[in-house]
Amino acid sequence: LFFMDRYNKFKAMLGLVEDNPNGIIDRYKDGSREWGGSKWALKQIASLSRQNGIPALLMVWPMHIKLSDDYPFKGVHNKIITTGNSLGFYTLDLFPVFKGKDSQSLSVPLDGHPNAPAHEITARAIFEYLIKERLAPL
Repeated sequence: LFFMDRYNKFKAMLGLVEDNPNGIIDRYKDGSREWGGSKWALKQIASLSRQNGIPALLMVWPMHIKLSDDYPFKGVHNKIITTGNSLGFYTLDLFPVFKGKDSQSLSVPLDGHPNAPAHEITARAIFEYLIKERLAPL
C-alpha cells in the first residue's frame, strides 16, 4: 500500500491524474468503520482529559490539495470540529491559516507531508490559539 500511495502521489504531482478526495471523504461518512473508530478514540481521549483535568486540543490539519474556496474536505473538517466540540475538546481548524497558500511550497516533494515552513505556520497558529483561549501563560 505504501508504494502504491507514493506511485499515485507521483502521478498526481506530474499532472497525470487528479487527486481523488472521494476515498478520503468516504472514510468520514456516518457508519464507516474508519469514522466509527475515530469517534471512539476521540471519546476515550475526551474522557481521560476530563478525568484528569487536562484540556485537550483537537486540531484539524488540511490536506495540501486545493487550499482555496473549492477545498474538497471542508465537510470533513466541519464534521471533525463539530464532533470535537460536542465532546468538550478545544478545537482548531488550520484550513483558514493555509487557505490561499501554495500547497506544493508547503509539502515535502513526492511525500505530501508538511515541510518546515508549514510547521512554522502551524506552530504560530497553535500559539495564537492557546493564548486566545488562555491555555498558555503569557
